[in-house]
Amino acid sequence: MSEASNNIFDKKLENLNEALDSTKLWKGTFRQFLQKYKEDRAVSKNIGVLAHQRIYNMIISGGIKKEDHFGKERTRYAFFEDSLYGSEEAVDAIMSYIHSAAQKTETSRRMLMLFGPVSSGKSSIVTCLKRGLEAYTRTPEGAMYAISGSKMHENPFLLVPESLRPDFEQEYGLRIEGQLNPVSAMRLRDEFHGKFMEFPVEQIYIDESLRVGIGTFLPSDPKSQDQSELVGSIDFAKIQEFGDEADPRSYNFNGELNVANRGIMELVEALKADERFLRVLLTVTQEKALKAPRFGFIYCDTFIILHSNETEFRNFMAEKKYEAYHDRMIIVKVPYNMSTSNEVKIYTKLIETSDAIKGLFGSSGAVHVAPKTLEAAAMFAILSRLSPPPDGGDLTLIKKMKLYDKQHVRGHKIEQVPTLRNKDPHEGMSGVSPRFIIDQISAAISTARDEGRDYVTALDVLRQLNKAVKLRDSFPQDKKNHFEALIDEARKEWDDMLRNDIQKAFFVCYEDEARALCENYLDQIEAACSGEKPKDPVTGEESDLDEKLMDSIEEQIDITSSGKEDFRNEILRAVGTFSRKNKKFDYTEHAQLKEAIQKKLFEERKSVIRMTVSARNPDPEGLKKINEVIARMVDHQGYSTGSANALLKYASSQLFDK
Repeated sequence: MSEASNNIFDKKLENLNEALDSTKLWKGTFRQFLQKYKEDRAVSKNIGVLAHQRIYNMIISGGIKKEDHFGKERTRYAFFEDSLYGSEEAVDAIMSYIHSAAQKTETSRRMLMLFGPVSSGKSSIVTCLKRGLEAYTRTPEGAMYAISGSKMHENPFLLVPESLRPDFEQEYGLRIEGQLNPVSAMRLRDEFHGKFMEFPVEQIYIDESLRVGIGTFLPSDPKSQDQSELVGSIDFAKIQEFGDEADPRSYNFNGELNVANRGIMELVEALKADERFLRVLLTVTQEKALKAPRFGFIYCDTFIILHSNETEFRNFMAEKKYEAYHDRMIIVKVPYNMSTSNEVKIYTKLIETSDAIKGLFGSSGAVHVAPKTLEAAAMFAILSRLSPPPDGGDLTLIKKMKLYDKQHVRGHKIEQVPTLRNKDPHEGMSGVSPRFIIDQISAAISTARDEGRDYVTALDVLRQLNKAVKLRDSFPQDKKNHFEALIDEARKEWDDMLRNDIQKAFFVCYEDEARALCENYLDQIEAACSGEKPKDPVTGEESDLDEKLMDSIEEQIDITSSGKEDFRNEILRAVGTFSRKNKKFDYTEHAQLKEAIQKKLFEERKSVIRMTVSARNPDPEGLKKINEVIARMVDHQGYSTGSANALLKYASSQLFDK
């Protein structure tokens, strides 16, 4: 790292150190706090909010925008979707709940239950919310204040007596909900003699590690685990000091629900918990209060979020004794991602910090992951999660996979994806998990290192996946057979990708040629569909339609004579859509046209490519050509020399020598 870079980074460290200096957190009396509230209207928007409102404000602060999602407009939340991939439907359902709860409707008195298969992203969603809330309270707009010394970090406005609250709401437009906990009420009475305006208030940060604003609960042995983990417990040592179990000072208000007040309460594998614990949640949810021994109901404002795997969730929903809980839950299904491009983003995120990828250990440096390797693994994963297409149509599993990835598929529309999903609500709830895939990618990388290779290709990963499927005892034989067939399907799709990459590498100006061919084709079909003759782009003179050119492109993707007109009109509509958005049409965004253009170009040169790549002992000219191809694969497509060379050898025996 250069000296300049070091200086910039050092400055960032110092700035962050200054920003997080806890000695600079605001402190004062409630009188001063109230004055701050009146004067700083930007801050006041967030000061008096409840947990759901705070979380909603946090999410919105990350930015929103409208986007097209399978033909329908939806709101994209950058907070979630810059770190979670392929969870649009789950995010929409969660935001519907949070938005409603933030408006203090009855929805705020419901628990949020996430269920889905293992490794589908449930924990990631909760972690995103927790980390986001921690960061948000460290910003000016998310600043949070609490009663000093309160283990429940209570809202300072709870100091306002009940008799004054209607006037307070009329004066400041803020409705105060809740009461002080027993310790704070005792302090107000005994230390401050009821003078609530003198009570100390402080700024706080939500921090899970310090048990401020975030509580977590993981069920264990019900015989050894009791409710004190949620609601706190009596401190027997302090009973001797204060002489009464009912003295608030003799009670530890340090249960997970206590510390989660005004923030988030997470229950991991929630439905494994004994009913005693669920009963506590029921009270907190419905009454916004928890019951501690020796005390009445204690106000608690928290966003309760539970998550569970599907099997336990189904068993829970089938039990009639849990009907009261069913009615107080907002249930959100979190299936596996079903988009290959999003799946690649998931794998990239999981492996990009790997020491093996970065070359942070050992002397051999980093392992290069060849292009299209993650795509091959992703295709297998998505295929394993999709339900078989309905009988009687031409929709194959591969075509369905492409549709779900918003790719154009002839004879089908992207807008039909929601309908396809609705036909099988269980789709995406089974198949292989991202965790299973990433384990095999990691194993393939380790094998490459052991073999002294500095690269890993899709072939390595697919072989490892095939091996892992065969050895997985939890997979019944019929599932193993099915998965092995899907791995083969993924390999065939990857073969096409590799073939295209190699063929492109034979072209010096591939993209220029492809776009020129596309422009010529568009001119021809526009004239054909309008009944006019195309004009020469240079002279402006009319010329005859080039039927041969149009046919030679369309026959590459089996467009029949009866289907030509429909296909050409479809392309022109796509061009019009781009034009209305003030964008130039890009043929690569139309899967069929892209395939047709590529195949047309490659058809003209396939004999040369086949002879060069497949030659077992190429002559000097052929060897020079191969080296040029490898150089282009490295320079323009992201391959390493080793991976490009290995894949050319594979292609010579499997893809071109036929």
